[in-house]
Amino acid sequence: MSGKKSSFPEIRILCLILALLIPSLACQLPFLSNQGGSQNSNITNKLIREQTEQAAISSTLESRAAAAISDTQSAQTRLDQEQTIAAAQSLLQVAQDAATRSVMEAQQQATLNAGIALQNQQYGTQTAIAETQSQTPPKIISIQFRDYIKADSSKYLGQLAFTDSNGNIDRLVLTVIHAINFDSMDYDPTEFIISGDKYDGVIQLEIRCKVKQQVTLRATLYDTTGFNSNNKEFTFVCN
Repeated sequence: MSGKKSSFPEIRILCLILALLIPSLACQLPFLSNQGGSQNSNITNKLIREQTEQAAISSTLESRAAAAISDTQSAQTRLDQEQTIAAAQSLLQVAQDAATRSVMEAQQQATLNAGIALQNQQYGTQTAIAETQSQTPPKIISIQFRDYIKADSSKYLGQLAFTDSNGNIDRLVLTVIHAINFDSMDYDPTEFIISGDKYDGVIQLEIRCKVKQQVTLRATLYDTTGFNSNNKEFTFVCN
């Protein structure tokens, strides 16, 4: 009998612990609610406090773990952002360096081109000056033409003697100085050279007159460089 009395409280405590751990057993252990008195109540309260403390500790640990995870994620995010900013700054520096080099190369090339253009211009100017200095205008030596021709549109021939050291005459202009009805003439005289050559020759003149009048013409030769000869006038009468 004494053995049974000593073991019964232990069984009740074990059942109480199981009931706390597994609430579904509470309804199957009715003796727990009616036996044990204040001893059982103290044990129960102690177990409840321990479980509460353990739950609080677990909650605190979970909160700390979550905070640590959040801090780690924030730190990783900041690290990623810093790395991204550093990479962007590096790319920007590379682009700025490339742009600076391009500008410097363009400036150097522009300076070089300007120097070449200036040299070419100076050379061209010097060449043009030298060529101009070597050019001399043509010269009309004499004009031979009749004093009288008929006013019947017949063709009458004359001669204009000239010299040109460059041999580049390309225009003969016969300008009307005085007439009633007569047209000035402007043509290439090289097709009408009948004696000599472009350096020293004779140009054939062809003149027609339609009405009776006195005509005065002024003859001028031009060359390909724009030089003009001396002027030579001659007069004839159409009757």
